Amino acid sequence: MSILLPGNPGKALDVLDAYDTAHIQFIPDGRANGIYDVKAIIRQRYIHFENPQEALKTLRPTEFELLVAALFDRMGYSVKLTRMSHDGGVDIIAERITSGSRALVFIQCKRSSHNVSVGTIRELTGVVLKEHANKGIVVACGDFTAQARNAADATPTIELIGFQELNVLLNQHLGADWPRSMSFYIRLMEGSRAS
Repeated sequence: MSILLPGNPGKALDVLDAYDTAHIQFIPDGRANGIYDVKAIIRQRYIHFENPQEALKTLRPTEFELLVAALFDRMGYSVKLTRMSHDGGVDIIAERITSGSRALVFIQCKRSSHNVSVGTIRELTGVVLKEHANKGIVVACGDFTAQARNAADATPTIELIGFQELNVLLNQHLGADWPRSMSFYIRLMEGSRAS
């Protein structure tokens, strides 16, 4: 377990859940309560830990795209970054194939100090529909305008990930100390950009 913390708290929770599932009938109440408490501590200390938003704002937009690609890679997707210009509103193409299903996700990254507007949502929605992707995700290091949120709510194939949600995902899959290891993950993904 200590090997998984602090760098991979999501997998640590998976291990505890698997142990619970495998031994549910034989675990004494005291141990079950202890496991529940350990999971709560992991969530609080490593997953819901509030990292500073400024860490992302120090990145160039291309570095932010690489970090998001690393996140989706760790989430089990096969990722490919699109060309830096004329990308059609898609920065990352993520695909996950499991037995009997294929998920194709188009991701647009917005590393901006302004809230993401509805135009970005409309642009990605059009590309998702045209290319028959399963989902489009806009990942921002900030937040979204009310119009953008309303447009996404009205479109089931669009998901918005603002800083709060992004911080939790980064904590869960890259570890709560991801601001210190951002450059490692960025370098790791540099070779995955399409030419």
